[in-house]
Amino acid sequence: MAKIEFENENITVEIRDGSEFTELFDKNPDLPLKFGCRRGCCGVCAVEVVEGEDNLTKKSDQESETLLKKGLVGDYRLCCQCAINGAVTIKTI
Repeated sequence: MAKIEFENENITVEIRDGSEFTELFDKNPDLPLKFGCRRGCCGVCAVEVVEGEDNLTKKSDQESETLLKKGLVGDYRLCCQCAINGAVTIKTI
């Protein structure tokens, strides 16, 4: 099972390995996630990855471009572009 900890909200949830953040949110709409386009273009779903970057799927070119446009470099990801394969700690922004 993959485990996601929302650090600034002190919430931890589990979901099957290989699941996407969008699936997690669709099943748990009270989670502190926001989505816009769900295609990696708008940047609404950006989060900071505190731990477990290696447990997320690789960044696509579209995701990297959107993060750069938003000025989010380093440990930031777009939730709509990630599948989770282990323990991850994130901060919502």
